[in-house]
Amino acid sequence: MSGISRRTLLAAGVGAAAYAALSDLGARAAQATVAETGHEFTTRGPAPKTSVATHTVRKLKAETITAENFAPFGRVLTAAGRPRLPVNTYGDKFDLYREGFESDQPIEWFIVKGVYRGLGALFVERHMQLTQTFIPVGGRPFFTIVARPGAREENGFPALDELRAFFVPGDVAFQLHRGAWHENPLPTEKGASLLVTSHANLTLAHQQNPDPKLKELPLDLERRWYKAGGYDITIDA
Repeated sequence: MSGISRRTLLAAGVGAAAYAALSDLGARAAQATVAETGHEFTTRGPAPKTSVATHTVRKLKAETITAENFAPFGRVLTAAGRPRLPVNTYGDKFDLYREGFESDQPIEWFIVKGVYRGLGALFVERHMQLTQTFIPVGGRPFFTIVARPGAREENGFPALDELRAFFVPGDVAFQLHRGAWHENPLPTEKGASLLVTSHANLTLAHQQNPDPKLKELPLDLERRWYKAGGYDITIDA
């Protein structure tokens, strides 16, 4: 079934309450995905109920993000290297540059507010239906942990040597390639805010409990739970 936007669902008579309803059946369906993949720590739903005692420790040295070092994972949104568009409404006082964006369905926005939660990774996740974009608001920096699309896997996880950590200044936005693995942004301080692109199927998946009426939606979220799998991954800032 192709992607369906929230607007389409509402037009078809699926109410807003149903769209975001808590559903035990939906949660069980998410857990069933684990069995289908054959890997205990791959899930589109909540974290595994059982965890392996930590047996592997990995510290990632954070690099300051640049267009060059981030290229395997996505794009830094910058005017550098892009041609100025021939838009001259204000003469030389206003410059415009083009950057692409891909989504298989209409986008939504996550308005993200975060506080410092440490510099460890619980999991990495990936999305295949859009080039997810992260835009800081308010100038506060954050860290991100990523692995390239198609990263080599070991024991069902993106291999540890595929993981990279980046420090993202508060005036830098970036866009991930489709299928790039990533942890959610790790704020450096209280009050960090970001705008992050999403779409209806991804928003539902993040809630981890889609209404059973919408169970045919292709939820665009896959997670690999490093912490539950016995890996202690932290950023060496």
